[in-house]
Amino acid sequence: MLLELLKLFKKHIKLLNAQNSIPNTIHVKLKEVKVICEQCRVKMHSHGFNRERKVLIDKSSWVVYRSRRYRCPKCGKTKTVNLPFVKPRARISEICKAQIKEALTNIVSINKVAKTFGVSSTTVIKIMREKNNTPNWDKLGNNLKLGIDEHSFRGYDMVISVRELTTKMQLGFIYPDRKENLKTFLRNLPIKDKVTEVTVDMKSSYINSINEELPK
Repeated sequence: MLLELLKLFKKHIKLLNAQNSIPNTIHVKLKEVKVICEQCRVKMHSHGFNRERKVLIDKSSWVVYRSRRYRCPKCGKTKTVNLPFVKPRARISEICKAQIKEALTNIVSINKVAKTFGVSSTTVIKIMREKNNTPNWDKLGNNLKLGIDEHSFRGYDMVISVRELTTKMQLGFIYPDRKENLKTFLRNLPIKDKVTEVTVDMKSSYINSINEELPK
């Protein structure tokens, strides 16, 4: 899967070793590309590489590379070019972030998602917070069933996950896991009047929040 993914970017990179001594890790080299100076509008010259970086690109699969540096022959301005699917200073590719966000939509367990991708639960939480997609409320219909669960990360911090169980649609993540935060979320839920059942951890603050905000 990793090799197939990298072949999609073969015009940008050269594979240095398909079989590496470190499992699920591939070294690549960025090919030289045409880079134009934004100020002078002339072609910039390649003048070396930055230090080696290791980026998660797929489930427990890593790519090691050096970003390429370019310099303008007129003004001396420099520019760094990374892999096309990796943001500056990022350790996880945008492709992999999208996969993790998709997994969070279908799997409640943050720890399970973290284990699947070979990252920490803290990393999954950070990516989760970047997930600003608004649920498509029109797809949910009537007679909805909510699942409210709490998950541990960093050993002591907790995050609340709320999703619709029939469609498995993730409705939101609540952090910190305070009763008032859960109550506010439920109070402002656009489909609250369509909820007929709630599955929840046996935690008194959660049960009280549901009784107060979803009395029906």
